[in-house]
Amino acid sequence: MAEGAFRWRFQGLGKPAAVESAGLEWRSDMDQFGWFIRECCITGSGAKVKARTLYLAYRKSAEEAGEQPVIGLCCKNSVNKSNRLQHIP
Repeated sequence: MAEGAFRWRFQGLGKPAAVESAGLEWRSDMDQFGWFIRECCITGSGAKVKARTLYLAYRKSAEEAGEQPVIGLCCKNSVNKSNRLQHIP
């Protein structure tokens, strides 16, 4: 019993796989800018676009979908995670 309590105290219980999966799915669903990059842009190595151009296209897309666009420096982090932006159709 004491060994189990010791492990719980220092290692925690961990998250069940179903909880972890549901959390990842929820975060993905709530990522407006990530969705925009995946669905509205062509990505690839060597891709370039000015941040303002990218943000204005994202903002227009969000507004047309009835969403409130995210404001701030979301572009830099999302583009880096998305393997650079190649082209906005």
